[in-house]
Amino acid sequence: MIKILMASSSAGKDYILKRMVNDYGIIPIISHTSRPIRINESNGREYYFVSTYEFAQMIYENNLIEYRTYNTLVNDIPEVWYYGIAKQPFDSSKDYVVILDVQGCREFINYIGEDNVKVYYIYCDSHIRTERAKSRGSFDDYEWMRRLEDDAKVFSEENMRGIKYKTVSNQYRNIDDVVKEIME
Repeated sequence: MIKILMASSSAGKDYILKRMVNDYGIIPIISHTSRPIRINESNGREYYFVSTYEFAQMIYENNLIEYRTYNTLVNDIPEVWYYGIAKQPFDSSKDYVVILDVQGCREFINYIGEDNVKVYYIYCDSHIRTERAKSRGSFDDYEWMRRLEDDAKVFSEENMRGIKYKTVSNQYRNIDDVVKEIME
């Protein structure tokens, strides 16, 4: 079974995925990205880091289950980062976990089949998410406001219509309880 985690920025999805992998032995499905690698990240753990050209080749060769672009600002300079999951075989006897946005979730389900996935929407209100984002360092008010607006659209009830998912709250709860709820 493949568990899909969807959540707004700073809702805890990466931390939840790490706990599922480390505590339960779930296999992570790792995305490719053209964004720069960050401190404390390593290639093949958080993402497969590739150049924009390499990502474009993957698109051209139809090697991706799903992909998306992310418009951002780096030092007030607009950049486009690509994220996507490469086509790969999945062993039906094993459990996997992947983080996707709503569109990626739809495309992944179309590729793998609805009977092979369980989708979880990790909910956390914007005030808590903002505090989490600020605690990470290098917080940019303009970029954060843009993300909040984008998340409101992407994770709106209307946009998520048609996806069968379970909402799991990740605010004011022990992370062990959140992970346990998803694993059950």
